[in-house]
Amino acid sequence: MRNLLAVLIVLAVLGVCMPSYGAINSGHYVLVYKMSLKASKTLFDVNDTSSLLSGSVAGFLALDINEPNREVIDSNAVFYIAKEKAYKVIPGGVAINPHDPCKAELLSLAVADPEGEFYIDAAGKGKAVKIYEPNRADANTLVKVYVPATMKGSATLYEFDVVLPDATETGTGMVSLSLDTQKTSKYNSGGNTVDEAINDIITNLIKKAPNAWTKEPFIPRVD
Repeated sequence: MRNLLAVLIVLAVLGVCMPSYGAINSGHYVLVYKMSLKASKTLFDVNDTSSLLSGSVAGFLALDINEPNREVIDSNAVFYIAKEKAYKVIPGGVAINPHDPCKAELLSLAVADPEGEFYIDAAGKGKAVKIYEPNRADANTLVKVYVPATMKGSATLYEFDVVLPDATETGTGMVSLSLDTQKTSKYNSGGNTVDEAINDIITNLIKKAPNAWTKEPFIPRVD
């Protein structure tokens, strides 16, 4: 009897970490994270190294995850400063390792422009989250996956302007990511790509004063 009880307990524990999947018709799904980057006297302007600077940047990151390998097959991000009414779209550059259910994983972003480089490393622990509205578009759509709902880590800049072209900085900062379950559900149910998700997020971000916002260019480095 004790042996049977022990087996049942083990099975119950394992069941907590078993993903609840429906049919994955398309073989991939989209995750949308809200991002926050903050620096507290850990940056300096490359054109004026006399003092350490503080600052903050907000943003959204959209990831296209492939099943069953759980690899990032596409990504797109928007960083913005609401006070300055400026934003920049930075595509690609994201990897997750490892990407396994119920396990800790590291998300890394690495991008470079002709002048500098920008890195983000953030870690989180997987938990069950709903990424589709049930029966929203298809009765057989995926309902839950195990992914980090929150991730925290650091950002490093080497002569890089995250948003504003006149703020080329070097230094470090703290980064946090929070899964936006509403947007994740919306863009999966609508069958959107990461580009379409970020474009829609930008449209909603600037809709109150579209003519007041400036889209700053991102020119990827070609080695």
